[in-house]
Amino acid sequence: MQREIGCHLKEVKWSNAVALAQLNALISFEILELLENAIDTNSLFEQLLELKYNPSLEIFYEDMLTKTKQSEYRYIKDYHKEIKEIVKRLAVYVKMSENERDR
Repeated sequence: MQREIGCHLKEVKWSNAVALAQLNALISFEILELLENAIDTNSLFEQLLELKYNPSLEIFYEDMLTKTKQSEYRYIKDYHKEIKEIVKRLAVYVKMSENERDR
């Protein structure tokens, strides 16, 4: 999602300040109070993800990743999609960069 929004922001040719202001306008005041002042859209998305995913669930996602087996899926693309989704969630807890997550 973050990458998709980043592409759209490039398409409209907004500066970082304008993009950040637009995104902040979409976030409720209660959530904004929990966030630190983001300097760019990437840091804003990272903070939102940290709020969304409870840190105590890190072990749950690690276990889920370990137990996910290819034999449980009819198509390899479904297995791959599931692995990517689990890694995306786990990446928030272990503070992986986007490049590390996409390997």
